[in-house]
Amino acid sequence: MKDLENTVFDESMDGYIPVVPGVYPGHVVDLTTKDRKKDGTKFANDSVVFNITFSLAEECKKLTVKKMKKNDTNGYDEIFDAEGNPVQIKGDYLIGKKFNSQGVWLTPNPIPGDGWKNRAYKEFFENLGVQFKEADGKVKLGFVEKSDVIGMPCLVTLGDEEYPAADGTTKLSTKAFNCHVWNDGVRLSEEEVGEDLPF
Repeated sequence: MKDLENTVFDESMDGYIPVVPGVYPGHVVDLTTKDRKKDGTKFANDSVVFNITFSLAEECKKLTVKKMKKNDTNGYDEIFDAEGNPVQIKGDYLIGKKFNSQGVWLTPNPIPGDGWKNRAYKEFFENLGVQFKEADGKVKLGFVEKSDVIGMPCLVTLGDEEYPAADGTTKLSTKAFNCHVWNDGVRLSEEEVGEDLPF
């Protein structure tokens, strides 16, 4: 092999920069639903799982985050400068990154005593700005559709989820575990959410 005297690769400087678990401003860019398992049978109690895709917003450029690097154990390590201080970087690299949510479950027509199963559904979509109707002092849930939430702003809680890979190892995937109201966020139009976004 011919030596390249001035060509090096330093993981801490040149490697992939992961997204650190935390809360980030974003927008809903997709929503899909499933009511069946892989074998085609319906979920128990006619339940439906909602999967939401978020895209991190331009406002991430105002953030400062810890710089991390990949390690040998399928995780990430913090990067320190020569004085031993954690390296901080601007959040520009986050803009436009997309993350899928964990499934949000809806149980239509729950039997008496099982209404609690829809609490996460109610809270998740209310945090996205969905306003369910009220009747007789109770919240009347509806079936949320893509048009109800596309472009909606929110603060997305991202974290790592482990999953078994085909080769028998355990891998990490960054997922949106929750969302919160982003009071200053502005809803994007469907055109702005499309594939032609400038980020």
